Amino acid sequence: DLQAVDLLELLQLSPEDFREKFRGTALTRPKRRGLLRNAAIVLGNLGNPAALPVLEKASEDEEELIRGAARWAINEIHRRHGKKAKFLIQTSEESIIQ
Repeated sequence: DLQAVDLLELLQLSPEDFREKFRGTALTRPKRRGLLRNAAIVLGNLGNPAALPVLEKASEDEEELIRGAARWAINEIHRRHGKKAKFLIQTSEESIIQ
């Protein structure tokens, strides 16, 4: 049974919350960093400014992969709405794709 995923809720999962919620599922394969990176990229592609507060918090995550994706998403949302980029992305695209 497929259920809709709340990307904003997903992006706020701590490492402990992630382990508890997804223990024993296939979602542990990409690990927290891969799943949250993907959530940030989807939010950036959707372009909804309502996601900015959660993305701002994720831009300070302990995982570089999540931070980079969140910063990219923030910049993408700003770009789509005619605003100046907030972050200078210094990581290569490869580090976001890992």
